[in-house]
Amino acid sequence: MAMARRIFHHLFCPLALVNRATIVLLLSCLCIFHGVALAAGEEPPAQENEVPRSEPPVEEPVATENQPTRFAPVIADPTDFDWIKLTSGEWLKGEIIVFRQDRLTFDSDKLGELTFDWNDVDTVQSPHQNTVLFEGRITATGTLLIHEGVVIVGGEEPKQFNRSDLMTIVPGVPKEINYWSGKLSVGFDFRSGNTNQRDLTAYLLIRRRTTVSRFELTYNGAIGTLEGKASTNNHRTNGKFDRFITKHLYLTLVSMEAFRDPFQNIAYRLLPGAGIGYTAYETKDTQWDFTLGGGARYTRYESVAEGQSDSDFTGAVLAGTSYDTDVTEWLDIFVNYGAQIGVPFDKGTDHHLLTQLSFDLTDLFKLDISVTWDHVGRPVADAEGVVPKKDDVRMTLGLGVDF
Repeated sequence: MAMARRIFHHLFCPLALVNRATIVLLLSCLCIFHGVALAAGEEPPAQENEVPRSEPPVEEPVATENQPTRFAPVIADPTDFDWIKLTSGEWLKGEIIVFRQDRLTFDSDKLGELTFDWNDVDTVQSPHQNTVLFEGRITATGTLLIHEGVVIVGGEEPKQFNRSDLMTIVPGVPKEINYWSGKLSVGFDFRSGNTNQRDLTAYLLIRRRTTVSRFELTYNGAIGTLEGKASTNNHRTNGKFDRFITKHLYLTLVSMEAFRDPFQNIAYRLLPGAGIGYTAYETKDTQWDFTLGGGARYTRYESVAEGQSDSDFTGAVLAGTSYDTDVTEWLDIFVNYGAQIGVPFDKGTDHHLLTQLSFDLTDLFKLDISVTWDHVGRPVADAEGVVPKKDDVRMTLGLGVDF
């Protein structure tokens, strides 16, 4: 037995020593290689159970020979998302809807559609094509980076602008369908019994807006019968074309109004004109504009007394204001007022006022309550010698939809 232990000791102990030395040597080599890798800036491999983290975009400084240091975007998920950074330090990913009038509308991937004051936005990064308008009617198209007072529009030749000159951002390469929007509201009143009455009202707005111009066409009208006879027949159509000069100043190159109301003894009235407009107050929820211009007013009367002219032609000074505000997330108020001051002044002054309250019923439909006031400064008697009343007031309830 003692002989067997001596044989085992002489055969296996040297092998054990060799194995221990080999293991120590291998561990030493691994430590050396690991230290070299860390010194070279390489990251150790992730563990199997480690969860990858989603990091916000990072800006890296880039300098060229002829340009000061600027920031080039390094964007997470570049093919899917735009990114914005708020002044609070929060990052949001999603999609830019539009930037206009110092308000950025952004569709967050998690929070839905949001609107921010421009002062609350620190950084904007978009890997997609955007059409951008700057002061002086300068337009650029490409990827977008806004950071530290600088706007960089990428492309074959990236262009750099001052953030303070930014006016509008519209996602995508310009497409005609993206310029159009509008609203339709229809109301119907039906009564029977002691009084048989039918009334139909309609309001329509069609707008085409680009980075440098705006076209608007509106219609506001009502027809009605009482005991089978016409009791209401009022129609007003307005159109205008604006050209933006700055963020707040624009020229109305041409405008036109067509009006008809036989109950005011007006068969039709046409008023072409032109003017200038200014946005005096603007926040993310409110806009207040003032306009001033001039035109020529032609009126054809429904009927007149014998010996009287059946038409009238005069100059007009055009003054107006419009006020649009989002009181809450579900209530909007719109007020539009216009005055036509006859020239010479003895021709009378006509007034038109429209007030709308829109309540959101669903994402698509709205409940609209409208009050319309029309004032004719110098009504003309009809063939029977009846002088129409100067004022007409109409209140309507309708169902509206934006498109």
